[in-house]
Amino acid sequence: MDFLYNYLFSIEHWGNYELRLFSSCTPFLSPKLYSQYATEMLEHVDTQNALESHSTFIHNILLNGFFLCIEKDNLKLARYFDEKIQEHFYKENETYLRTVYLFAKGMFVYKFEDQTQGKSLMTKALSIFDILACKDSLCYYQEAMKELLTKD
Repeated sequence: MDFLYNYLFSIEHWGNYELRLFSSCTPFLSPKLYSQYATEMLEHVDTQNALESHSTFIHNILLNGFFLCIEKDNLKLARYFDEKIQEHFYKENETYLRTVYLFAKGMFVYKFEDQTQGKSLMTKALSIFDILACKDSLCYYQEAMKELLTKD
């Protein structure tokens, strides 16, 4: 991971390659390290222009961090990612990412605040996937919800 850190933080402005590289490393990083990298990423992307041209990568990175922190029961860092997602919220035409965020928010609420409300939010997200005929996403997130509910 030292190589990744040294490389990414030697680059002044992150482009597609750096964002893709960081995004690919999610499974190998702890919530703390991931949040440090994400904070640096947001500082190294070239302001508003990059946020628009690289928005898919940035949104995915923030969502991955949110999921990672929820799954690892890190409330503080989950809130950090939730805040960053809301600061860089998705455009109206980014329905898929909005729906994934709704599901993630449901997981967050379920684990850290109110199980009934969290389950309701996740169910709404699943309904949207169903309505939009996103069958693969529906199956994936149904399985994630089932796994979460059986842990408790």
